[in-house]
Amino acid sequence: MKNTLLIILLFLSGTCFAQIYEGIPVNYCTLSGDTFNPGEHHEINSNMWVTIRSDREWTFAEKTFLHRDFWDDHPDYIILEDPTKTYNCHGYTFGIIQGSDNYNIYWTEDLTYGGFSMVSSPQKGDIAILRYTNSSQWDSPHSSVVYSQDTVISKWGDGPLAKHHKDSLYLLTQSYNQGYLYYEYYRRIINNQITGPDVFHGSGTYQFNHDVTPSSCIWTVEPAEMFQIASGTGCTANLAYKTALPKLTTKAKITFTFAYSCDNHYSVSKEIDLLIPTTTVSGTALSDGFIIDTNAVVTVTGQIRTSPEARTIVPVSARLVLDGGTMTGMNGKWWPGIEVWGDSTAHQQQVDGRYLQGYLELREGSVIENALCAVNLQDPLD
Repeated sequence: MKNTLLIILLFLSGTCFAQIYEGIPVNYCTLSGDTFNPGEHHEINSNMWVTIRSDREWTFAEKTFLHRDFWDDHPDYIILEDPTKTYNCHGYTFGIIQGSDNYNIYWTEDLTYGGFSMVSSPQKGDIAILRYTNSSQWDSPHSSVVYSQDTVISKWGDGPLAKHHKDSLYLLTQSYNQGYLYYEYYRRIINNQITGPDVFHGSGTYQFNHDVTPSSCIWTVEPAEMFQIASGTGCTANLAYKTALPKLTTKAKITFTFAYSCDNHYSVSKEIDLLIPTTTVSGTALSDGFIIDTNAVVTVTGQIRTSPEARTIVPVSARLVLDGGTMTGMNGKWWPGIEVWGDSTAHQQQVDGRYLQGYLELREGSVIENALCAVNLQDPLD
């Protein structure tokens, strides 16, 4: 019985090390979006375990042996997943950062997506890339994901996924100890990298800023019905209101969706405050509330249907003219009405065609209906 057991262990041990070098090359996304397979560029066979995925997965017995052997050598490691040949350290790291559902990183915080930029102080979710100071050596022998200041999660070749101290380089220090090892840390773009006006006055240019040029980039804006061009390709968006607005609201959101080569697609968004410039509403427009721009004149000859609780604001120096038009509630429901704001320190006279107060003009045939207060000549919050 003892001899039989010894034969089985020897067979499993031999299989473990033999199968490490069998398989097919696997490419992974790099920081620039290019494929990453350092084994292609080196002739040293001992390096290939990092970049080779086997045609065949470990058997249950082989996994059991590798799991126990790994734990015996490294009791301070916390094993998160069993040994597998389906991915390696680079595959795990970039799979996690891309949001792959094939890997579970065991924490609740969402990772931010986008391009990568190098950072000096790592935080949870960053990529930790191991480097050699000697450029003649393998440039990136190991990839991991930062869990805390001194702890990373990484996949050791065809072995298990583990959480461990970032300097516990048990394989690297034994096999690749020629040259000094150090870490570089990378982080995805934070979700605020869209430049452009915060307050939209009728037209504006928005741009998605990126540290690494994406392979594709498209943009959209909501609500789309307010804008002449509501979507397009590229990392720059030129926006303008439609001449006749079918939709009125106080907020919009522009979103850029982009990808880096074999990465998944990611999105960043920017919220915009909207002001309505000089225009005429001649048809039927749906309103979630709107604010008229400084010195602008909005003329209503058609109908504006306003949703409940939506404020319609005529601020100081703006003008709202109902020229036979109608303002009513949406689907026959009540709406707050029109607010005409003023300035108690300024006069009521017209100067050069402008007023220092908000201005509402109701011409013949105009209708304000279903309003809780048809016209409030003040800011009710003031």
